[in-house]
Amino acid sequence: MLLIESEEMISLEQKSINEYKIPSAILMENAAMGFVNALKIERSNMQSEKICVICGKGNNAGDGYAIARLLKLLGNNVCILPLFDTEILLGDAKLNAEITKNMDISFINELTDEYDIIIDAIFGTGFHGTVESPIKEIIKKINSSKAYIASVDIPSGVSLSGDTGDYFVKCDLCVSFGYAKFGQLTGNSQASFKKLIVAPISIPKPNKYYRLINQNTFELLPKREPLSHKGTFGKVLAYTGSYGMAGAAVLSGSAVLKSGAGMLTIACPDDIIPTIVHEFPSAMTLPINENSNITQKAQTMDALLIGCGLGTSPLATKNLNNLTELNLPTVIDADGLNILSENIDIIKDKNAILTPHVAEFSRLSGVTVSDIKQNPVKHLRDFCARTGVCVVLKDAVTLICYGEKLALCHAPNSGMATAGSGDVLAGVIASMLAQGLSLFDAACCGVYVHSASGKLAKETLGEAGMISSDILNFVPKAMMSPTDITPHIKEL
Repeated sequence: MLLIESEEMISLEQKSINEYKIPSAILMENAAMGFVNALKIERSNMQSEKICVICGKGNNAGDGYAIARLLKLLGNNVCILPLFDTEILLGDAKLNAEITKNMDISFINELTDEYDIIIDAIFGTGFHGTVESPIKEIIKKINSSKAYIASVDIPSGVSLSGDTGDYFVKCDLCVSFGYAKFGQLTGNSQASFKKLIVAPISIPKPNKYYRLINQNTFELLPKREPLSHKGTFGKVLAYTGSYGMAGAAVLSGSAVLKSGAGMLTIACPDDIIPTIVHEFPSAMTLPINENSNITQKAQTMDALLIGCGLGTSPLATKNLNNLTELNLPTVIDADGLNILSENIDIIKDKNAILTPHVAEFSRLSGVTVSDIKQNPVKHLRDFCARTGVCVVLKDAVTLICYGEKLALCHAPNSGMATAGSGDVLAGVIASMLAQGLSLFDAACCGVYVHSASGKLAKETLGEAGMISSDILNFVPKAMMSPTDITPHIKEL
């Protein structure tokens, strides 16, 4: 699925009108029909329910008036709550408002508790700034209602061009027109809907778009030929583990092999090698001490994994610096990121993927956690532009950025909020690199497989009891066939 920004949507609409010569009223009609079709899927007994359409004064309101008309023609019990005098409306919004006046549709003056469905058509994708009274009170009343809430294109109060404030509609269903809007899925805005359905309205494919990580990402996974050997699928050197942190080396290393890489060598201190060998006999080991030449071994590898349980000793710092100088495809996680935060320049323009959670990204970027949470996309883009690396910013909603490329995984799963989950992700991404994927595709595929494994574990074990080894154990199944990790985001 493609994600676009509000500016691109405006451009596509103008292209449809000015170049394709599609009248804007037809685009509005297509939008209204798409909304009604999506609502019918979600509310199969609509004809027995009372519906109120709340309309503002822009094109989003025009969509609302058109939706009310179509619902009425389908035999539904519908009324309209106009928040502004229809005399001030312009263009297609005024046209559709006038049509509803000619039909037997009731106009009401206030929102009551009698409605089963409330349709939010107050603000559209052009909204920015803060919600003021009396609209603020209307939104609070909508959110406190027991009715089913459906938003037109985007929940009112959500800003696609800046930070979303505290007042926005929290809907059960949002029907987005043409394409899903990127800004709706990040920051505060990600709490604005329970289900998102994208309805086509006859606009062209965008020139600038981003990737939603979903079951279609499965098609990007490395293909396997029957006539192959272990070297075919790549060799990974994992510089991971330290005393008391052998488990991180086992989890991340196991994920490397379970997601398809052919060979793995774990470079770790002598004192944890017996634990590694006992827990994970599939891996080779390389003892690391002051006299080890880790870079010589690394030069024979297809990809590197650095940081899981590594610690931040002077030796770890020296070896990380030497390994990054090789400029091999590299994943850096956990303690590797802590080392980098002391000197981020050593990774500049390197062939690397960093996998920080928000607190780690704060240390790397120098931006506070609260500022990152408010506008993660801006700070992620700024950091990637400054460093030239690919970053997987881990959170309930994960973002992936590399240059101008951006992807988003909107598949929240509280069961994955468990120690070691990030080690599994880092291992899967390193495996994807070893099997020949580009930095961005490897990051996207790793995030997808990790999320799919987490979903499969949740369905079997439940969220509260999941641990990282459960996610790891479902990686092979996630690699077998597509898993729908975004059942709440669909296209008509």
